[in-house]
Amino acid sequence: MHISKRDVAALVALGLTLPAELHAQMTFLNQALQTGTDDPSFGRGAAMVDIDGDGLLDIIAANDNMPNFFFRQKPDHTFEDATAAWGIAFDDRQTWGVLVADFDNDGDPDVYFVVGGFPGQPNQLLRNDISTSGVLTDSVRPPETATTPCATLAAPRWITTSTATLTSF
Repeated sequence: MHISKRDVAALVALGLTLPAELHAQMTFLNQALQTGTDDPSFGRGAAMVDIDGDGLLDIIAANDNMPNFFFRQKPDHTFEDATAAWGIAFDDRQTWGVLVADFDNDGDPDVYFVVGGFPGQPNQLLRNDISTSGVLTDSVRPPETATTPCATLAAPRWITTSTATLTSF
């Protein structure tokens, strides 16, 4: 049986079981050190998306009590930490997940970090302004204005719920 790497990736992404004869043929190598993505963290979620519009998938890592990382893929398929370059400052939010979607319908992916629901730790919505200003813009109101842990995300003016669309990967 011959199956392409793309087909295997699709089956795995869908959570489907691979045929037994393929299990014996498959091996995975840890390439984190060679690709520049070996930063230790308490990972809670990850996404791969072309955040900077260069045609290469970048990696976003959501971490608990540690900085969230943005790894930009370079043309040689190694990665560099672009967190600071894209305007993301460290904060002590306990991030538990990440969602990538075009929240403002401008054609580029925006990033939404979900925190664990702790008082004073709002979720974080980053509008993708990399093509215009070179950074991701934090669009969540400051924590001091939050009233409850579950209601800490204020919809920025550029989001209208009637037009925002989510795309899943």
